[in-house]
Amino acid sequence: MVAAAMLAMASACKTKIETVENEIIKEVPSYPDLQGQKADTLFCTRAEAQFYGAYSELVDRWYLMLYTGKSATYDLGTDTYSGDGQLVKLCLQTKISKGRKEDWGVMVQHYTEPDSYSELQIGQWEFGYDNEFDHPYYGKLWGSYGSYFVDLDKSSYEPLMFMEGDFNVAYDKAKNEYTVEGMLVDGTFTKRYFVFKGDFTQIEDYEFPGAPDTSLSKDITLTRAELPKLSIFDRGDQYRYENPPRYSNYRVFLSGNDVNFEMPYKSSPIKMEGEGPVMLLDLFVNPDANGKIPAGEYKIVKRLPNYGIDGADIWPFKVLEGYPHYYFTTLQGSWYFNLASSGYWQGDYGRVTDGNVFVSYQEGSDSPVIKAELKDCSNPSHKIIIDWK
Repeated sequence: MVAAAMLAMASACKTKIETVENEIIKEVPSYPDLQGQKADTLFCTRAEAQFYGAYSELVDRWYLMLYTGKSATYDLGTDTYSGDGQLVKLCLQTKISKGRKEDWGVMVQHYTEPDSYSELQIGQWEFGYDNEFDHPYYGKLWGSYGSYFVDLDKSSYEPLMFMEGDFNVAYDKAKNEYTVEGMLVDGTFTKRYFVFKGDFTQIEDYEFPGAPDTSLSKDITLTRAELPKLSIFDRGDQYRYENPPRYSNYRVFLSGNDVNFEMPYKSSPIKMEGEGPVMLLDLFVNPDANGKIPAGEYKIVKRLPNYGIDGADIWPFKVLEGYPHYYFTTLQGSWYFNLASSGYWQGDYGRVTDGNVFVSYQEGSDSPVIKAELKDCSNPSHKIIIDWK
């Protein structure tokens, strides 16, 4: 039985490793021994299925929301549920489907915990996590993602993120009945055993309150007069590809003088404040570059279908395609945008998807000459021309 297998799973102790800086690694205390802990049992009386969309060209995401209470509503603006009882929200990685009721069969299988937060595979569930980010139109947004538990009877809304366990989704054709059963451990080290039997209700597809990855309507040219400030952040072996590393990751910002950047640690997101235009070039350079952009031609690195990077492309003299869909607090890849004083974007912006960057130095000068002809993600694309000298 699934529950018995889960009891064995939950007794395991794991040690979490957290990187504070590239050079400093500390251990976070292990999970407590859960062997003798009795699981909270949740008999769920209704279930909703929601198509989340493709994780990559090979993997789809579906959500299953399992409720113990009679009613619950979801508010997209605050990303919260309200109602009575408890909610178990499961994010499933499935085969590619069209997101219709006829495709529910792709969810039928056993689901195990993933090895990491990225590169999710079919037959795995996604860890729960919170994320705050700046949206160009809506300002700061906070959302809960992946798989988690919420007690809707509590006065405060507190999603508890699942971090370990497995469950099963089965279908009895004779009874026309689905069974969802398993046990997951949340961030309070509480075992949550849950079971549901019945039919799903499909709700509308998830729609992020977003915008296209570009707002450019024409080609633009950026010069040093518009972007007088050069800021270089060495993030070292950001992608942990080799030891010793064969490259360093430089985040190069060309911006107005009123825009300021801060990176407390090499492993932390770059913070931005102020107001004005910004051109971000995400470069791979020689590991011994010592804070100076090496002269040469940097060719674009295209992202994989899951937005990751092929290890074979992590070499010096590459410029990284912009990461899509407005992950602003962990801004990655190459982008052009206009920072507003409120901390989010305004006006024209564009995600870089193609082109080359050329860096040179005039004799006797340590100031680089940066020229580029890049393309945004429009179809047909618009040019982002850099003439910085």
